[in-house]
Amino acid sequence: MKIHLILFILIFLSCQKQAKDTTIEIDVKPIIQQKSKIIKPTPETLENFLYDFGDLNQENQAVIETNFGNITLELFNDVYLHRANFIYLVKQGYYNDMQFHRVIKNFIIQGGRNRLYETTKRRANIGYQELPNEIITGYKHTRGMISAAREWENNPKKKSSAFEFFIVQSHQGAPHLNGEHTVFGRVIDGMDVIDAISSVKTAANDWPIEDVVIKRITFK
Repeated sequence: MKIHLILFILIFLSCQKQAKDTTIEIDVKPIIQQKSKIIKPTPETLENFLYDFGDLNQENQAVIETNFGNITLELFNDVYLHRANFIYLVKQGYYNDMQFHRVIKNFIIQGGRNRLYETTKRRANIGYQELPNEIITGYKHTRGMISAAREWENNPKKKSSAFEFFIVQSHQGAPHLNGEHTVFGRVIDGMDVIDAISSVKTAANDWPIEDVVIKRITFK
């Protein structure tokens, strides 16, 4: 009887040790990364969401693939919310098959919209419409700068559109926009593509007659 009891104790202690040795530590960072892709931010949680998302997603170079060629961008790290927002939209697939829908030669090309139904559907899926402005004095609207579009009327805080951006094409820049829109990046390759897009024929509302398609945006 004593022998059986001793064997039972030894087997029990062995099982306890084995269970302790096989304990697995879980790295929570990938869980947070995945969670940030699933939970949709709201206007109330947007800033905290983008700060957290930007910490986990630090890309600062992107390639816009268009049917006219590729445009390579550098995103400014110190324009934090706009950089994070742009990365978030790209990773959500928002810009896939969108268009440069507003083209004005010797001024700007503006992208982030498609035909009405598709634009409305995608924006509803994102969950917010505007960003706080991050107008930084050091960034001017010189040729090749990327800036956030915005509504001018009834917008005293100069909030940015979360979805639409424009690239300055004019060789003289667009100094009248300084202090009015948030510049958040610049073109580092592909100004020839932007010049070609700026020369397309447009309708009365500046929408190109031939679609200028943003096939997709990827990160380098």
